[in-house]
Amino acid sequence: MTPAQRAAILAEVKGGNKIAAIQLYREQVKPGSGLAEAKDAVEQLEAGLRAHHPEKFTAQAQKSGCTGVLALLVVVVIWIRS
Repeated sequence: MTPAQRAAILAEVKGGNKIAAIQLYREQVKPGSGLAEAKDAVEQLEAGLRAHHPEKFTAQAQKSGCTGVLALLVVVVIWIRS
């Protein structure tokens, strides 16, 4: 991976665009790589960067949970009842 490719991927990660970072990896770093392989590589880069420079991230680390799903469910139920 060239320094320019790494910088482009990390810029996407810092901005909270992990999907775009994975796409960049698959297109520019290792064309033909599988989705799981690219995801693992990007997450490894992200983990290293978060460990050394957490202040550079505009997006917080993803938390597992269902708050978004519950909110959507509430909106759907309200919409159905009206």
